[in-house]
Amino acid sequence: IDGWPAVPKPRQALASMTMIELHIAGRSTTKQRPRFDPRTKRAYTPPSNTIGENDVRAIWREAGEPRIDDDVAIAIRMVVRVCRPGGHFRKDGGLSMEGIRHPIPRNKKPDLDNAIKLVMDALNSRAYKDDVQVARILVEREWGHWPETIVYIEALGTSI
Repeated sequence: IDGWPAVPKPRQALASMTMIELHIAGRSTTKQRPRFDPRTKRAYTPPSNTIGENDVRAIWREAGEPRIDDDVAIAIRMVVRVCRPGGHFRKDGGLSMEGIRHPIPRNKKPDLDNAIKLVMDALNSRAYKDDVQVARILVEREWGHWPETIVYIEALGTSI
């Protein structure tokens, strides 16, 4: 349409990204260890790893397949939101004493180290060239109204 800016080609749009934000609804999944099949004497990847990585990649595709420049260091911040247990609430909906005593979720699944591994493996060579670019990682678990995972990937501006 005359007067409208031209739509950039996908590669042009991807080359200028400095920040990616992905919202993944539902409980966070974690990277499981490889399993060993004693019958075949071979190691194999558990299906939950493949399913979890494919879910993350689907959200990345829905976001337009954004990509950070290949020659910059990146920071990844991941926030895993989990729901409070029912015992944290009074009948009127306010926080109970138990809820007040636990402002930060502890002893709650998922394990954050395995959750970030799954996300990084899913986005490696897609949202960024290689995980060697990652210079900073921050992973947090917090209370939320519903379970979700939010991933922020940011170019730090330093060429590697």
